[in-house]
Amino acid sequence: IWTTGDTTQSIYVSPDTTTTYGVVVTGSNGCPSDTAFGTVTVFPLPDCFITGPDTICPLGLEQFTGPDTMSLYAWTVYGPAMIIGDTSGQMVEVQGLGTCDTTFILELYVMDTNGCASTCSMTVVMIDTIPPVISDVPDSLYVDCFADVPVASIDSVTVSDNCAGLYVTVSDSLFNDTLCPNQLSIIRTWTA
Repeated sequence: IWTTGDTTQSIYVSPDTTTTYGVVVTGSNGCPSDTAFGTVTVFPLPDCFITGPDTICPLGLEQFTGPDTMSLYAWTVYGPAMIIGDTSGQMVEVQGLGTCDTTFILELYVMDTNGCASTCSMTVVMIDTIPPVISDVPDSLYVDCFADVPVASIDSVTVSDNCAGLYVTVSDSLFNDTLCPNQLSIIRTWTA
């Protein structure tokens, strides 16, 4: 008979905490044995966590780290991103492959030296934090007649960005010269 009340030759147990079990065996002659004890040690599950940014640029590359001193690490990414390099280390680099305002899930499976395992995950949002770049802006110039001023155009500059959906405007501000009535300045501004 077991301390659990079971009367079978073996029992299956799954305690939440370390527990000692006892059993008394009665022989065919009706004599009971001394109580034999066995202890089932329950180790706590390892803490699983991911440190790293919860937002990255859509095409950004960022590092993410798991807890120290685990015997096994297994990283997986779900969604528009890719793990660069080894997926079995404490730290991974993840490359975003999405567009603005999309997400991916980074998952980590860890096992400690006792063989206990845990899984955790982190949702990362891809947000555009890099401003667009305006290049090939025309140099300042001087003209003799107002008719020689180039037409304001968004096509006279080159605009690039890490996200799609660029919106470009151009505007002119006029400033009259108070000393020379036929002279003026134009400041042309491109905004992306």
